[in-house]
Amino acid sequence: METCELFSGTRSFSKVAEAQGHLTFCVEYDKQFTANLYADILTVKRKDLPKKIDVLWASPPCQAFSVASIGSSWCGSYCPKRVASALGMAYVLKSLELIKEIQKTNPDLIWFIENPRGVLRKMAFMEGLHRKTVTYCQYGDNRMKPTDIWTNLEGWNPRVMCKNGMPCHIAAPRGAKTGTQGLKGSVDRSRIPPELFEEIFKEITGV
Repeated sequence: METCELFSGTRSFSKVAEAQGHLTFCVEYDKQFTANLYADILTVKRKDLPKKIDVLWASPPCQAFSVASIGSSWCGSYCPKRVASALGMAYVLKSLELIKEIQKTNPDLIWFIENPRGVLRKMAFMEGLHRKTVTYCQYGDNRMKPTDIWTNLEGWNPRVMCKNGMPCHIAAPRGAKTGTQGLKGSVDRSRIPPELFEEIFKEITGV
C-alpha cells in the first residue's frame, strides 16, 4: 500500500508502515525531522502529494485543543480566543480538505486524524465523523494518554480503554511530573506506540 503521514514529526505511523513493507510519504514543517515534503500544511495542495494514496494519517498539533488550555484558548461556544487556537483549527480543517481531495480520485482512501482527547471532539466541523478513543497503555506504553482517533475504518475496534488507577500505566494526576506531562520535550510527548499502528494495519490488510 501507499501511505501518507501529515504532521509526521518522528514518523510514528510511517516507521511501522515501512516495517510492514508499505510505501510512505511524510509531510512536515520542522526540518529537524526526516520528511519527503517540508511545508506548512496550509500551503499544501493535492498535487504536492503522491497520486496514489491508500492510507492517510494526520496528527495535527494538539496544544490548542488540550484540556489545560480550554479557558485561555476558547470562548464558551468554542470560538478561538487566540491566534494559536485559530491556527489549530485551520490545521485540522486543512487535513479534512486534503482527505476530500484525495477521495475524488480514490474513494476507497482509509484516513485517520489523531489528537489527544480534548476540545477537538467538541468542534462542530468534527460532528458526524466516526471517532474511536484509545489509551496508550493498552498498546505497550507506560502512559494512559486518552487519545481520539477519527477514521472511516469502521471495522477497527481498538482495545478496551483502561481507567484511572489501573496498574497498566504510571499514575499522572494533573500537575504531576509523570506520564505524558512528565516528558520534557514535545517530541517525546507526541510519540504514538507502534502497537497501535500494527493493530490498524492488521485490520486493513487482514494479515
